[in-house]
Amino acid sequence: MTDFIRSTAKAIIVKDGKVLLNRCMGERIGEYYSLPGGGQHRFEPLEDAVRRECLEETGLHVRVLRLAAVCEEIWDSEEMRQAHPKYCHRMLHIFLCEPDESVAQEEVTELDYQMIEAEWVPLEEVDALPLEPRPLTKQLRAVLDGTAPLFLGTVYC
Repeated sequence: MTDFIRSTAKAIIVKDGKVLLNRCMGERIGEYYSLPGGGQHRFEPLEDAVRRECLEETGLHVRVLRLAAVCEEIWDSEEMRQAHPKYCHRMLHIFLCEPDESVAQEEVTELDYQMIEAEWVPLEEVDALPLEPRPLTKQLRAVLDGTAPLFLGTVYC
């Protein structure tokens, strides 16, 4: 196994009382939702990474408003660590974003891992969804209402 910690940039994109989420299907856990975003490239600023990932996965150009939260994921399962060494320890940098409506939406060019589609979900329904990262489920309102980034803690999967 490598000594690799994956840096990711994720987006909470809000418009008209809805948040844009990736609807996903996992073999082990079934249907779940995740934030648009993904891995940061070497030498790529986090804000550029979140804009690029949102465009790839949703076709939306976004404006980054602020860093909203940070979360760490560590996989306990030795089987998962062996199968997915680059994904078993991640830092998720979560940005609050808004669609940049001055630019037309484009075609989706790359779906995220296990992603089926991007879906606008009413904010009041998010707490009832299986959302990744898990600590965000009951804290989305706090993240949206806060003025400073929130550390969501370390999640052992």
